[in-house]
Amino acid sequence: MNKYFKKFPYIGWATIFFVFLIASCATYYFEKQQQQEDNLASKVQQDFLAREAAVHKELQVLATSANHYKTTSPAAYRYSFYLIKNSKPVFWNTAATDIPDNFIQHPDSFATGRLVSLAQGFFYIKSFPLKVTNDTTSAECAIAAIPIAFVYPIENQYFQSRFVADSTIPMSTEILPEAADKASIAIKNSDGKIAFYIHFWEATSELYIVSNTVWLLTIGALFSLCFWLHEFCYGLGKRFKKPLIGWLVLWVTVVLFKIF
Repeated sequence: MNKYFKKFPYIGWATIFFVFLIASCATYYFEKQQQQEDNLASKVQQDFLAREAAVHKELQVLATSANHYKTTSPAAYRYSFYLIKNSKPVFWNTAATDIPDNFIQHPDSFATGRLVSLAQGFFYIKSFPLKVTNDTTSAECAIAAIPIAFVYPIENQYFQSRFVADSTIPMSTEILPEAADKASIAIKNSDGKIAFYIHFWEATSELYIVSNTVWLLTIGALFSLCFWLHEFCYGLGKRFKKPLIGWLVLWVTVVLFKIF
C-alpha cells in the first residue's frame, strides 16, 4: 500500500483525487436532477398521498372507536382534523389551521374534496360522513384539511412560506384547481382523480443551490489534487535529479489552471 503513496508517480493520491472528483460531480448531477419540475411534482404527489393515507387511517380509528374525540395524530400534525355535530365543531386536533365557519356549516360542499386558499396557505379539504350512534355526543361528519403550501404575507424564523412536500420548490409555483395550460401538472388523490394542479413558472433547475455535501467533496478533491501535484513534481525532479523539471511542470500546471 505504501508504494502507491510514497513512490513516484504516487498513484494513491491521484486515485483519491479522482474518487473525490467523481463523487462531487455525481452528487451535483443527482441533486440538480432532483430539482427538475417532474421530480418536484412527484414529491408533491407522494407527500399528498401520504397525508391522505394518514387521514383515512384516522377515519378507520373513528369508525371502530366509541371515543370520537380521540385521534392518532402525532404532535407534528400532517393535517388538520375536525369533528362536526349540528354544524359545530366538537373536536379538532390542532388550532394551527383556521377553517372558516361556512365550511363547517356546509361540509357537504367538500364531499368530493377540493382545493381551497386559506389564511395560512393552500389546503385540500374533504369531508367524510361518520356513522351516527345513539350517543348524543357522537360526531356526524369529519373534515380534513391537508396542507399543500404555507403562504405567509410576513415571514420570520417561525413562519416561512414553503411547500410542505419540499421547501426547495419555488414559491412562484402556482397551485390551481384547474389546469392553466399544458405545462400544468396534475396531482391525483388515492382514487386516481385529479385533486389539483401545480404550474412551474420558473426553470427550477436554474434555482438549484449547491449543497454542503458537494462543497465538501469538491474541497476534498482540491486538497488531494494539490497534494498529488506537489508530490508528483517533487518526485519528478528527484527521479531525474533535476529539480528544475519539477518546478517547470508545476508552473505549467498552475498556468493551465488559470487559463482554463
